[in-house]
Amino acid sequence: MSPHHGLSISTVISASCPGFPGHWPCSCIPSIETKTERFRLLAACTFAGGLARLVSLLLVGAPSLGHVAGLCIELLAVPALVWWQGHVVNKASGTGQFSGA
Repeated sequence: MSPHHGLSISTVISASCPGFPGHWPCSCIPSIETKTERFRLLAACTFAGGLARLVSLLLVGAPSLGHVAGLCIELLAVPALVWWQGHVVNKASGTGQFSGA
């Protein structure tokens, strides 16, 4: 296991909130507009893993292409998904404005 992989995995495991076993992103799909807190908690855990990959990249050097792809997903796609989920919540509530909640 590369140092990049080890740092990322350890961060995700420590940030993944042991009180929420089995509540991974797929558990948010049905009625996603009602699961903002869970979705954002899981997104934050994933984003923390991306930050760990970024620290590893800075400390150890360039990782494999797969790790760079994971870094991009964790630091770019996950925030985009949080924005999208907020948009879905607002559409469902009928406000049409992004409130961040």
